[in-house]
Amino acid sequence: MNCFKKKILYLLTTLIISEHIDAIEPKKIGDAILVLIPSITLGTALYYDNQEGQMQFYKSFTANALATYGLHNNPLFKIIYHNIFLV
Repeated sequence: MNCFKKKILYLLTTLIISEHIDAIEPKKIGDAILVLIPSITLGTALYYDNQEGQMQFYKSFTANALATYGLHNNPLFKIIYHNIFLV
């Protein structure tokens, strides 16, 4: 195992956990989980030098980011969202 990858994994995990250590409210806990799960997944793929796992992560992360961006910037989505959830 590459020592550099272990250090990077340890650093990322420490930074993420320390940033969200005061997560007491449910919304903050959800935000912490939203960051932790993908970070741990990518960290594990990097730690084990799993090229296929890294590529799967990058593809799913990109697809998710594009879908989220598209939905948030779509005027039709905003109308539907406001009519369903904010009534």
